[in-house]
Amino acid sequence: MLFLIHHKSIKYIIFILCLVVGTSLTTIKIYGQDNQTMEQSSLTTISDDSLLLTNSPSFSYSYSSHSPIEITDDLDFTSANGVVSGSGVEEDPFIIEGWKIDASESHGIYISQTTKYFNIQKNFISAEGSSPTSAIYIENVMSGTAKIENNDCQDKLNGIFLYNSSNNFLTNNSCTNCAFGICVEESSNNNLLSNYCSYNRIGIYFKGLSNGNNATNNICNSND
Repeated sequence: MLFLIHHKSIKYIIFILCLVVGTSLTTIKIYGQDNQTMEQSSLTTISDDSLLLTNSPSFSYSYSSHSPIEITDDLDFTSANGVVSGSGVEEDPFIIEGWKIDASESHGIYISQTTKYFNIQKNFISAEGSSPTSAIYIENVMSGTAKIENNDCQDKLNGIFLYNSSNNFLTNNSCTNCAFGICVEESSNNNLLSNYCSYNRIGIYFKGLSNGNNATNNICNSND
């Protein structure tokens, strides 16, 4: 089992080393410095700053109301499904942006089985009361095609859920009041950068064969 952790706290390093020596684990749970519980998976890097305590990001975007979005084929990237621009190639990805979505009864944005490049950005997705679904759910998409950034996700089972989707970027998203802020399952080599995952049950959760993921400068505090 090979992985890299940097932290200034000697006690924290000893704690992680004890976990590695004593067990063979497949998940990471990042709660934050006020609840230092972590299980370390192989080949996952957590930077010094991944457990900083700070305030949540302040989004000041304008949103338009939209029904939940479901895309299960490349042909589903249409304006009716929230696409505002793009052609789906790496240099010109489909853009899903600027939507306020009530996801009380379904996933807010669900994308599966696609090969096109897409960005989900600057959306506000919430539910009336906790809902057993995800604000943003990405499943079985082609490697490296998804960028998820500057989204505000609230009151769901998962703020953002990646399943069997690797080499993607999740940047500067806010996921609060969820069971799991960000959940990564069976997904490798993703980059989780500067996300705010606080006031959830678990801030960031790596599960199953999720190796080589990089979590840097994420904020995980006040999680249960």
